[in-house]
Amino acid sequence: MENYLTIGELSKLTFINRQTILYYEKCGLIKPKYKHENNYRYYSYKDMERIEAILILRRLDFSIKEIKEYFLNEDMKTLKVALKNKKKKIKKEILTLLNKESIIDEIMDNMDILNEKRNEIHLETIEEINYIEFPADYKNNIINYNKIKEFNQKIEYDKNRLKIKSIMFFDLNDKSYKETYFGFIFDKNYFIINNIEYKTINKKEYLTYYFFETEEIIGQKIKEILKYIKDKKYQIIDTPFVLDTTNPFLINTNDRYFGKLCIPVKKLT
Repeated sequence: MENYLTIGELSKLTFINRQTILYYEKCGLIKPKYKHENNYRYYSYKDMERIEAILILRRLDFSIKEIKEYFLNEDMKTLKVALKNKKKKIKKEILTLLNKESIIDEIMDNMDILNEKRNEIHLETIEEINYIEFPADYKNNIINYNKIKEFNQKIEYDKNRLKIKSIMFFDLNDKSYKETYFGFIFDKNYFIINNIEYKTINKKEYLTYYFFETEEIIGQKIKEILKYIKDKKYQIIDTPFVLDTTNPFLINTNDRYFGKLCIPVKKLT
């Protein structure tokens, strides 16, 4: 039959198998133009075009039900609205994938830092830091987790980013170098703060030191850094802090901590 295609020919032209064609037929998306008494099916070239349309819509994640409704109504306006919605969804998925990529970059950067900058003192400029102070009784190792829960309820942030990072301040006059208070750093691009006061540390120069050590070793390193500051004629001009640069693959391994010690300084003249 010259003007019709067998199911085998239609399968070859559309690059889908016979079972898929029969499934589309069962769902009412296509219908053989002629069915021979020996149960042979014959399809028109219009069926081939319809299958191509089905395949495009399926690639765009339209369900069989949605495609069937469009074919029944042939409503271009409804299809356009549906396509706009799909486009919004795709943009959201792209953003999610980009955020996942940034997480991978951040983890790899932390790994590079651990290999390249660990146990070295660097002078660097750190941009403005915004943080929300969270009081805690560190002398008695008491953290109010209900307060943390309350804090989490007051902020909205992009869950695709890495966890909220912390900033821990400490007193250099206290030889135990225990944290005096800490806060949560937030990026205004990713966080919406609801009725919470925040503080800002202005851009300035710091002596920085990346560590992956136990608390005991960190204390010893701080003493070495203080000697370095004195020898190199720097002056500490503000409260030092540790930035939590936790890599999820390094967290608290054998009681070792991965962080960035930042001591704000200026050169004595």
